[in-house]
Amino acid sequence: MDFDVVKKAIIIGDSSVGKTCILCKLVDPDFDFTNEEERPLSTLGLDFKQKYYNVDDTDVKLTVWDTAG
Repeated sequence: MDFDVVKKAIIIGDSSVGKTCILCKLVDPDFDFTNEEERPLSTLGLDFKQKYYNVDDTDVKLTVWDTAG
């Protein structure tokens, strides 16, 4: 698929501050980070997720990288 705009972002910070939860909430608005059973494991190395938007008839692809603290 062709996109008009491609953007990349990286989330950095100390361990156990919620970087992965922010990323999960971005790609899944129903993600419940208060539920311990649903909470993701700690990131080992790097992980990334992609989100697609349409803003004013412009197709945007956002890739967000999650780092280990």
